Amino acid sequence: MIENHKNMILSSNYVSCFSETYESILMWSHYADYHRGFCIGYDFKSLGLSDMRFRMLEPVVYRNDMFDLSSFFNPDTLINNSTNIFVALYASIVKSSEWAYEKEWRIVSSNGVFEKECVFVVPKPKAIYLGVKVLNKDREKLLMISERRNIPIYQMKMSENKFQLYSEKI
Repeated sequence: MIENHKNMILSSNYVSCFSETYESILMWSHYADYHRGFCIGYDFKSLGLSDMRFRMLEPVVYRNDMFDLSSFFNPDTLINNSTNIFVALYASIVKSSEWAYEKEWRIVSSNGVFEKECVFVVPKPKAIYLGVKVLNKDREKLLMISERRNIPIYQMKMSENKFQLYSEKI
């Protein structure tokens, strides 16, 4: 029964991930093809408290212990009750402390907020950051997009004397 409950949570949740930082060398290595990709900066606060997207944004909880679904499972409880929604949300935002450097936030939709995967409209980007080793074809496309949409664009650079990234406006 616990396995069925876990599968129900996994199949009814959709997660979008964001980070507070764009300067992490590890993040550029893991998520941007070893610095060849790009990062888009958003300001969800600009949406205001009344916006659903802002209200759905949750900080990831970093901890050493895995989330134990069995302690919340009650066979007498209906699968779609409100407790299960909060359990599903919490299960979706727990991550190992090893990943705390990501400073991650997630938008989690669960239990039928969306019936299927869909496009989730985010705020207008406040900036685009190009990786240190961004491919020229990608750079040109992103420069064109940033100019057309009036989005500031920055080039990430590696410090010459520290293991640190910084950005320069293009």
